[in-house]
Amino acid sequence: MKMKKDMMRFMVLTAVLQIFLMINTIPSESYIISQTNSFTNAPLVINNNFENLEGLMSKTFGLFFSFLSLKQIGIVSAEDLNLNCCPETNSGALCQNVPSGLSGSDPESCASPLPTRCESTSECALGTCVINSGESCSANSPKNACEANSGTWYSGSISTVSECLTGACVIGSNVQLTTEKQCEIQSQAQGLNTDFRPGLSELDFPQILETLKKGACILSGNTCRFGTIGECSSSNGKFYENLLCTNPYLDTNCQPTEQTTCLGEKVYFVDSCGNTANVYDATKVNAGAKPDYWSSIQGIDSACDVNINDASTLENCGNCNRFASTLCTSKEESSIQPSYGDFVCKNLVCIDEKGNKKSNGEKWCVYDSFTGDGKDPAGSEQYIASCDNGKVNVNVCGTARGQLCTQKIIEENGKEFSTAACVVNQAIKCFDYNNNLGADEEKCNANSQCQVANVDVDQYFKLSMCVPQYPKGFSQKDQSGTNNKICAIANQECTVIYQKQLKGGWKCIQNCQCETAKFAEEMNNLCVSLGDCGSYINYIGDGTNNIKVSGAPEISWEKYKEFANPEEGKYIELDGQDTYLSALSTETNVSKYTPEEANLIIAGIGSMGITAGMMAYFGGVGLWTDTIHQLSGLSEQFAFTTINEYGQTVATPLATSLTSIGISIVGGIVGAYIGKFLAESFGISGDAATVLVLAAGVGGTSAAMYLGVKYGLLKNSFVALETWGWSFVISAVVIAVIIFSGWGTTKQVKVNFECLPWQAPTGGNNCDECNGNPSEPCTKYKCESLGQACRLINENTNAPVCESLSYETIPPVIREGSVLTKEYDFQNPQIKNVQIRNINGGCIPEFVPVVFTLKTDEYAQCKWDLERLGDYESMENYHAEGTVYSLNHSFSVGGFSLGLLNANNITGDLIEGFTGNVKMFVKCKDSFGNFNLDDYVVDFCINSGPDTTPVLQSLTTTSPENGANLKYGTDEIDFKMWTNEPAECKYSYTEGLSYNEMEGALACKTNLDDHESFGWPCSGTLGNLNQNSKFYIKCLDQPWLKGTVEESERNANMEDFSYEVYISEQELKIKIISLTYKNSKAILNPDSYTEISGNEIIFPITLQAETSGGIDNGKSSCSYQWGENYIPFLNTNSNTHSQDMNLPRGTYGISIKCIDEAGNEAVQNANFKMKSDYSAPIAVRTYYDSGDLVLITNEQAKCYLSSDVVEGCNFNTDEAEKMETGFTTSHSTTWIEGKVYYIKCEDLLGNKNTGCTAKITTS
Repeated sequence: MKMKKDMMRFMVLTAVLQIFLMINTIPSESYIISQTNSFTNAPLVINNNFENLEGLMSKTFGLFFSFLSLKQIGIVSAEDLNLNCCPETNSGALCQNVPSGLSGSDPESCASPLPTRCESTSECALGTCVINSGESCSANSPKNACEANSGTWYSGSISTVSECLTGACVIGSNVQLTTEKQCEIQSQAQGLNTDFRPGLSELDFPQILETLKKGACILSGNTCRFGTIGECSSSNGKFYENLLCTNPYLDTNCQPTEQTTCLGEKVYFVDSCGNTANVYDATKVNAGAKPDYWSSIQGIDSACDVNINDASTLENCGNCNRFASTLCTSKEESSIQPSYGDFVCKNLVCIDEKGNKKSNGEKWCVYDSFTGDGKDPAGSEQYIASCDNGKVNVNVCGTARGQLCTQKIIEENGKEFSTAACVVNQAIKCFDYNNNLGADEEKCNANSQCQVANVDVDQYFKLSMCVPQYPKGFSQKDQSGTNNKICAIANQECTVIYQKQLKGGWKCIQNCQCETAKFAEEMNNLCVSLGDCGSYINYIGDGTNNIKVSGAPEISWEKYKEFANPEEGKYIELDGQDTYLSALSTETNVSKYTPEEANLIIAGIGSMGITAGMMAYFGGVGLWTDTIHQLSGLSEQFAFTTINEYGQTVATPLATSLTSIGISIVGGIVGAYIGKFLAESFGISGDAATVLVLAAGVGGTSAAMYLGVKYGLLKNSFVALETWGWSFVISAVVIAVIIFSGWGTTKQVKVNFECLPWQAPTGGNNCDECNGNPSEPCTKYKCESLGQACRLINENTNAPVCESLSYETIPPVIREGSVLTKEYDFQNPQIKNVQIRNINGGCIPEFVPVVFTLKTDEYAQCKWDLERLGDYESMENYHAEGTVYSLNHSFSVGGFSLGLLNANNITGDLIEGFTGNVKMFVKCKDSFGNFNLDDYVVDFCINSGPDTTPVLQSLTTTSPENGANLKYGTDEIDFKMWTNEPAECKYSYTEGLSYNEMEGALACKTNLDDHESFGWPCSGTLGNLNQNSKFYIKCLDQPWLKGTVEESERNANMEDFSYEVYISEQELKIKIISLTYKNSKAILNPDSYTEISGNEIIFPITLQAETSGGIDNGKSSCSYQWGENYIPFLNTNSNTHSQDMNLPRGTYGISIKCIDEAGNEAVQNANFKMKSDYSAPIAVRTYYDSGDLVLITNEQAKCYLSSDVVEGCNFNTDEAEKMETGFTTSHSTTWIEGKVYYIKCEDLLGNKNTGCTAKITTS
């Protein structure tokens, strides 16, 4: 009995040990099912988790396990957008990068965009802008912005521009540091003569103020003039500081009066002599009662106070202050009757659109609706308002949000004063901060007009993208497709993974949230932030849905109505703006794996089983024995005994026991590998894969033990031979059940989001909402956002009006347009239908797209379907223009082969529309929502027979393009091509080989859902390139027939697709950089600084470069670095390049970069010093030499001489004798004894001695 119990315990031990060894010999790998979509390539990792076993092994072997973290980063790129520069857009924005192809009439575009980005144009280079000879000096101003405002632009800093040089401006008794022009304006504003003293600084102010002391100046005959001590001194008068001419002590003929005058911004009393007295105060008009007031100057601090809210102070006090919103003016202009005189302080306060008071000079922003966070509604504009002497002026900041209104509030002593400005909207710039890994958060957040948008739908559907804080508006009548291109950045596909369960049915295991409303909501938020895209509203809260979602619930524009209202107290303040939301972390912590994901991690410790076997085999016996002892509860002695064929317990040598263990290990390893192979081959994962691998491992162990006993390798078996056989059979049954039931297999469900340009609601009922609000004037962009029928009249006047087209109920009339694909045309056109056939009347072959257009007699939006639907809104497919209303509408038809459809399990009714006779039903909707009740039918047919044509090489697209020029030194390229049908493709360096003979294979994607914009992709690395490399490519179609009895029906190209690239024979080099100044050319050394001297502050120079080599004998485009940007030379795209510059004196190291068509690049520095030289030549030596008088100067010069002792050194060089014809440092003339030589010299810069350079008397 004891023996039976011990034997049973040992059999349990053996089973446990087999499972243990089998599991631990599974290769250290995870089972991966990959999904690929447009922005994520996230693995689905499903791992086994045996916590008890892990704990046991940790305890037994002291082994530590670690798991790799997964990090999933979404990819979003705006690289499809080619940007051109508009120096000034139609909306008034300056230096804007706009997408190429954008209509020249679009508000955010211009008639002739430059063929480069703004940062690479000289017109948008930053410098100093001077307005009206120094009235305004702006540093870091774009050149064209300056010139557009009638300014003069200088490339130098503000400190080098003469009109911007400051000095002391004397205004009355005050001194300010201004430019001369600013001094003139401020003086005129206060009714004073201009007193500007250039070159002086604040250090000179105390001395100036001494001369500005005012008082009475007594002239002859007791005449008195009130003025400064300087004025009095120049009139030879006697000055009495701080006294008025009406002071009794002075006994003048000037008496107090009740008359007043304006001086500067204040009202002053005047005396009978016309001199100003003190600030007007009606309570002090009586000189007898207020003798001090009429005797001496009273400080402003002691003057009366004007309160704009108290009318009596306006009547009785003249202490006006422009910054306190009062200004001296005549009583007629102000409608206020003063108590004395004819002048009063006028109230300059304005009332803004909200009824708030604004001080004179204040500027503030007005927003139509919510702004920021990428949520600006369509049609919303931004305005800048200002209070100008009591009147509110409002101007739009660049229509369609081409400019933004920024505001700042200054607080001091409990008072607030707002200032505002319109700045260029850099929305397009935000897209530049994205790369293949998502948003460059540092650069994105550094630009306060940008923000990082994060989409976090599920663990493997995440992305970050830099988008505008304040998206620009779109033209509602865009016909270029640019709006579609921008909105399409948000087009995404989420792959949801389902796994078949043991009891039947499917369970979602990855990206499950993509099938919920969260997917559409987060994607629509991204879509809206790109511009006028997606399901959203206009500025009055009306909206439309402009997204397409398949596989998940959509989101309605009605959820965004709250953004129609401006946020109280919110305004754009770009300076010092907080850092915006950073991207969410996408790192995954393994400890947070779901059970489904953790199931197969145990496969990662498979190699530890081998380690355990080796420990037992090479001396770890004690530890191994302890483990068995713990598992079985048996004595140590029994652990190393066996049962003979008679059922007797006998001692067994250790080596024999280990042989049994070794055979079981080998069997377990082989079985586990077979299980792994089966799981991968049949797409089995999760728990099913775990069980399958376990069953295969047990089966492998059983088979090994069975064979070992049967063939005598194991003389003493623990278990009967039949038991191992049955164990193998049971394992095989388990494996078969798993495979044939489909348990653990997965399937993919695609969830798609398409972002389309926003469209205004149909009709024109709300057009009048744009009119009648002077604080928010109507614009074309606002008007057209209110309805498809809204149009702006009087657009270029001060009275624009938004009106609706006349209401009508007639739907658009649809007619055939043209077929754009060669060898196909419209046939048998009828009123409501037309056929498309090839020119011979035949059908369209499989995989051949045919593009055609239809026309409508009015602007309309069109949809199509392959079945008749009575309602326009029920149709899901838009014309190629998307949601745009247009007159021409593009469509494409074509089909797939039956073979491809069947290979992808598309059968039955699903095939309709891909093969055979097909009808496309088209409806179009006009501005009022009228659509044609009777469909317009386009009839075409697609070959439905066997596929007998190979890949059409004429439709093949490649990257790099065929015939591309490549950089010098390129020895391989990453090649990609797209075919019109799924195929396997090969290449060869030899022309004319058959497909099977070609040596190079491309990696091709051939599933139905692998189709991309240009077709099915194939890629590979093409190497061994030389100067003229040719590759010959052939493809074999219908890859789903590979390995089948029908493989012979596949079609291979008979003709080669010839692909050729050209490698530059030489590097591109900058041969020479030179600088021309005053017709003198200097070759610049890149290793040192060449000194250029001139006698001016600003040097007009020409920078030149000569290039050689590259792809076309040096022909390239050269740019020079200015700040952080490279700006193209004005004269380039050749092998000689030049750029005119105006540079202030200083040291320069200007980087010049040249790039040719092939991408060859050469960079070299232009190093030079601009030095101002105002010194005339100096004679450093004179001597006699072979009958000549020789004079040596310190620099190259021309010298003139005279011997006229009467004129001496005052002689005219134009009439004098020249000592030489050119410039030199050695000058000579004939030596004559006893003669006096008067010599003057002039250097290259025109610096000439006022006296003599030298006076020489020979002896």
